[in-house]
Amino acid sequence: MRTTRGAARRAASLALVAAVALGVSACGADPEPEVVGAPIVLSSSPANPGGTASDTPTPTTPATPTPPSPSSTVAPGGAAPVVAVVRDAAAEVDVDDQRGDGSTVAVQQVRLPTTDGHVVVIDPRSRAVLGSASVTAGTTRTATVRLTTPVQASGELVALLYADDGDGRFDPTTDAGVVDDDGEAVDEDFEYTVG
Repeated sequence: MRTTRGAARRAASLALVAAVALGVSACGADPEPEVVGAPIVLSSSPANPGGTASDTPTPTTPATPTPPSPSSTVAPGGAAPVVAVVRDAAAEVDVDDQRGDGSTVAVQQVRLPTTDGHVVVIDPRSRAVLGSASVTAGTTRTATVRLTTPVQASGELVALLYADDGDGRFDPTTDAGVVDDDGEAVDEDFEYTVG
């Protein structure tokens, strides 16, 4: 079940899949999910916080580009950011509004038919990852997401699905976001009440 509650959630989901709109074909009879692009950037920090170009040493090996920040419109090297996704029309996440102590989120059901993956809880305002839980291919009922960044105040959260890259750990730079046939993130927003 997917719902749309507010502009913040919709903006966060659209930002995550904005680059998917171009060049992604619809799924056919192939049971394997389609992978397109580069990693989805949820949040990032500056490559050289507080420093200047003059105090950055010249690397002796090729440097790995730092992902753009959520407000960035240009990726390192001047290219437009590209989002990596796995297209899965049957994928679904179901999370009910809930009350808790801010340390866990109860997910009622995750359906990810073709691959192992992760259900990821984010703050839609900052796009910061609050926590994740691994799920196996198929249908998972009652998954618990332990929040590594506890929720301090009541508000809206979003659960997103990611396909695992094979290492069994969630990493937004290597795992691909799961989208439906319309290229929209497979997600659900829900109200979380602390207390």
